[in-house]
Amino acid sequence: MLPEKVKIGGFTWPVVYEDNLQSLRERAGEARFIDQVIAMSKTNTSERKQEVFIHEILEIIKHLYEIKLDHDNLSRIAVVLHQIIKDNPGIFDFKEVADV
Repeated sequence: MLPEKVKIGGFTWPVVYEDNLQSLRERAGEARFIDQVIAMSKTNTSERKQEVFIHEILEIIKHLYEIKLDHDNLSRIAVVLHQIIKDNPGIFDFKEVADV
């Protein structure tokens, strides 16, 4: 389950689901910088929504911090991050970090 919103760089980005995003705009998701919203296609599978969510977070980070990264490489990073997160449940649970 994806969150209803995510905070990135001090900004809160609501996550919305739309019927026609994929059919009309040929996109599985998009970060809308003017509206400050992450739009996701309702027709995506659960796993696809997760990967697209990561992709759009990276798009926002790239935009906010003016990172030079072409879309193909950003897409590759999103896929790999999604795989790492899926294959390692709890990897980002930092509530209890052991002292080393």
